[in-house]
Amino acid sequence: MTLRVVVPELCSEVSGVIEALDAAPTTSLHPGLLHGNGFTAFVKSPDELHGAVTLHGRLEADYGALLPTPARVRGIIRRRQLITQTRPRDPDGRHRSAGTYALSDMPDGKASFDTGLVPKRPDPSSPFAGTGWMSMAPPDNGPWVSERGVLVALEPLSQGSGAE
Repeated sequence: MTLRVVVPELCSEVSGVIEALDAAPTTSLHPGLLHGNGFTAFVKSPDELHGAVTLHGRLEADYGALLPTPARVRGIIRRRQLITQTRPRDPDGRHRSAGTYALSDMPDGKASFDTGLVPKRPDPSSPFAGTGWMSMAPPDNGPWVSERGVLVALEPLSQGSGAE
């Protein structure tokens, strides 16, 4: 899990003890393990963090193979909400604004996110013109609405509980 500060409504406050990880810095972020009450999470911070901390941000799932084994959080999901982002169209036709975020109930059986992208025909001067090939792009008119993730209320399992 990585802690990132984003929209306040999607953030949590967590307390714990940071254990710095020795890693060759490939970016300006410093990796560490945050040990909290019943969980351990992987944290990247622009500052070197050590000892007791309280962090405010968003915990997000990441590709499991890239996380240290102790940071694989297990727990009981108490609630799931779909995060949808709406970006207004700028006067020049682009969607540069961060827009707004909304939470809604997560439909049962949902297996993918709607990106909000629509088919776009290639420019007539393009070598792909007339081939039937189309790219996907944000809509040319109106806002760009895309599903961005799932907000999960997780009750961490205590270590050694035997539940998976």
